[in-house]
Amino acid sequence: MLAMSNARYRLAEIGHGRFFATRERGRQIREGIEASSSPADALVLDFLGVEAITGSFGDELVGKLASGGYGLTVEGVADDVRETIETVLKRRDLTVCKYLRPIEG
Repeated sequence: MLAMSNARYRLAEIGHGRFFATRERGRQIREGIEASSSPADALVLDFLGVEAITGSFGDELVGKLASGGYGLTVEGVADDVRETIETVLKRRDLTVCKYLRPIEG
């Protein structure tokens, strides 16, 4: 049995921004994550500081990671980001392992 490790990715730092759009940008970030992890890893996608994402970006990043067998936790999500992710996953008949709310301060 393989041991599962955790890998955390802070989108605001990876993508240098607060708004993420385009399928191409989602693909670039997803491919970077895939290159440094494996489906045996439990991934944490941290959206803290991200205000919004487009459906195409969310599908390319979250949808394809989830359908690729990665265990996902999504944390730090604003309501708009959560709604977009849920829509993307619903279209693929998928769910995320869990959501963690943003830290209020």
